[in-house]
Order: sequence, then structure tokens, then C-alpha cells
Amino acid sequence: MHTLKDLKWKRPRSTEFPKVWRSFNAVDIDSGKIVEYSIQDLPESRFKDGIDFMGEHFCKDEPICEAFGICDEVDAVENFKQKMVLACLKNGSDEIIGMNANYVKCKEDNFMQVIYSEIKNEKIKKYGELMSIIRENFDIFEVYGVDKHLSCIGLVVDKKYRRRGIGEQFLHCRKAICNQFGISLTSTVFTADSSNRIADKVGFTLDKSIMYEDLLKSHPQIKLPPIKSDAMTIKSIVF
Repeated sequence: MHTLKDLKWKRPRSTEFPKVWRSFNAVDIDSGKIVEYSIQDLPESRFKDGIDFMGEHFCKDEPICEAFGICDEVDAVENFKQKMVLACLKNGSDEIIGMNANYVKCKEDNFMQVIYSEIKNEKIKKYGELMSIIRENFDIFEVYGVDKHLSCIGLVVDKKYRRRGIGEQFLHCRKAICNQFGISLTSTVFTADSSNRIADKVGFTLDKSIMYEDLLKSHPQIKLPPIKSDAMTIKSIVF
């Protein structure tokens, strides 16, 4: 997983951290009763736990990572240092059941060029190539006239906690986060059919879409394995 060490934006020290951004009720997997869950900033003391969670769940479940076999190859300590990563917890428990690894990208960050130029792992380089392709001829800053936006490098929920709307709750947090930090846009590359459906439900607008089948034909040099989703997209919301 890539590193965000060169990102310009820093979370203001004057803001509450860690902060609970959203609470909601859903069925408990053990008792079957309705219990309260919360989505909150991942504390610094749990960064290692968060990295382990992403390696165990995101890298093995996200369609492109799964296709290329990018498993447990996470080096994401720097990714978390903006302190924008969210975790979902069940009240009364410290078990991480879902994560949304957010970050704020500024226009001058040179994000893709810096990150993927430093990567030596061939599988992750191929992942980076796909991210570059979806962003070709689409400058999010020019299209929306902004100098920064909230994005993410991954959203995942532990399989045993799915079908409780947790992914949707994570995306709903974007508005409160953007309002808190004076950010008017959130934009993300969604790579799975499931996350694309959730994004549509929350109100994201489609900016660009590429079918994986078309990628196989147009970029045969990537040697893209079969992907268990139809398309990757860029979708955004203006607040």
C-alpha cells in the first residue's frame, strides 16, 4: 500500500482528536440484539492495529488487490499520520470491525508521481498503473476548481459485520469531516461493485468510469487478471 509521507495538509492541532464522527444502531453478530456502533478517528496508539486490519481484510478483499495477489503487503504507517483514518467499533468493545483510510490531498502534492515512482513491488506497481489510467485526462482540481479534497486509500468492513450498512455510515461521515476542516469536495476511486453501489446510495456523482473488460483490451501490457467486479470509477460529492 502506498505512502502519503509527502502530503502537504496537516490536521490542525487545535481540533479534537480522536473524535467520534457518527453513531448508529445495528444488529449485534453475537446476541442478535440492536446495539450501538460508532465511527471515530483511529487513535495513534492503534495505528499498528489499523495497518494489520487493512492487511488482513482490505488487501485480501479489494478486487484489484485480490486479482494481483497483493496480500499482507501493507506499509502504511505514513498513510495514517494525517490522523484522518476512521475506524468502526461496537460500543463497549475495542475490536476494529471496519476502516476507512481517509487522507486530504492538495493540488501541489504530486500524489501519484511521488508515490508510485518509489514503489519497487511489481504487484503494487501494477495497481498504481490502474490508478493512473483512471485518472488520465481528468484533473479533479481543475474540474471542481478546488485546491484540496478528501479522498481515501481504502474502505473495508470485516466480512462477519457486513450487511449492517457500515460502509454507508463511513461515507456519510465525509460531510461532517469536510465541514470541520473547511474542505468542499470529497472524491474517491471506487474499485468494487459493492463500494460503487454504496457511493451511489450516499449521493456521490460519477466523474469517470472504466470497465475492467475494456482495460484488458486497451492495456494488455498490465496483464490484468480476472477481476470480480465490473468497473472502477471516480465519484465525488461537493459540500
